[in-house]
Amino acid sequence: MKRIALLALLVVSACSYAGVTAIGPFAGAYSEDFESFPAYGSGGIYSNMPVLGGIGTFTAPTSQMYVYTPGTWGLGGYGSANVHGGNNGLGLYDGLNAVNVTLKFSVDVTDFGGWMASDSNNGGYTDISFFDVNDVLIDSLSTVNHGTNDMVWYGWHSNTAIRSIKFGNNFAPVMDDLQVNAVPEPATLSLLGLGAAALIRRRKTN
Repeated sequence: MKRIALLALLVVSACSYAGVTAIGPFAGAYSEDFESFPAYGSGGIYSNMPVLGGIGTFTAPTSQMYVYTPGTWGLGGYGSANVHGGNNGLGLYDGLNAVNVTLKFSVDVTDFGGWMASDSNNGGYTDISFFDVNDVLIDSLSTVNHGTNDMVWYGWHSNTAIRSIKFGNNFAPVMDDLQVNAVPEPATLSLLGLGAAALIRRRKTN
């Protein structure tokens, strides 16, 4: 019996930390287009930035975050970064050093994505690492440096609730129109359960 219980625990642990899987563009329950932030040249340099309707916060050990409009701040100052929509995007830059920025969530997140690019002149990949509520690594990967200023979609789904995402390695990644889905609150799950039960009861009655 003990062996069966241990095996079941190992299987559950392996499934919980199977990592993240790539997903296509989606409209999340929370989104961030950076349009409400002052851009670079108007005070748009940050080390702490609340985003996504308040459920997320970008943090960095120094002022590594720049809200930019095309032409006012390029990919590390070496290119002209485009945006996906609107006027503004978010650039991460720390001089000649690789960036070290974390996006922390106040709720459990299942899906994260957005439109991103990397420094087309200096090259390099953006390391993106996903962590759970205990800061245990769920998965770590590198986004493709596609060698263009035009943004490309990157999105991921995790069966393990995400509580923070760390961006590093790249010299000057940029992003726009971030999308996030969170784990439904218990009250929402209860309502969904009641709705499903009512639907089943109606079908049986018919």
